[in-house]
Amino acid sequence: EGRDKLARFFQYSARAIVGMSTLVAPTAGSSLSRVEGHARTAMVQLAGARRTHRWCKELPVLQSIPKCLAIRDPVDRVLDFLQKTSLATFMIVDHIGHLKQWKILP
Repeated sequence: EGRDKLARFFQYSARAIVGMSTLVAPTAGSSLSRVEGHARTAMVQLAGARRTHRWCKELPVLQSIPKCLAIRDPVDRVLDFLQKTSLATFMIVDHIGHLKQWKILP
């Protein structure tokens, strides 16, 4: 998805700015310190937005599992099944973590 790739680009660009500014160790109140704070805020907000945009992305993956079980070659069938189940598992675990971050789940 283009939206996620663009958000990821800016998120990791902000992460690079935070990392490089940490190496310089700016003094409190300096311009570099303010830039580092803004970059850190952008990085965190973009990470949350990307996480939010992943909701319901696991549904097409779960719906495609029966089709992958019809693959003739057993090696391809197992590899495709493992790929789909691991992706769906990651997304579900990420949703649980997101709900815990929002304090909806304990």
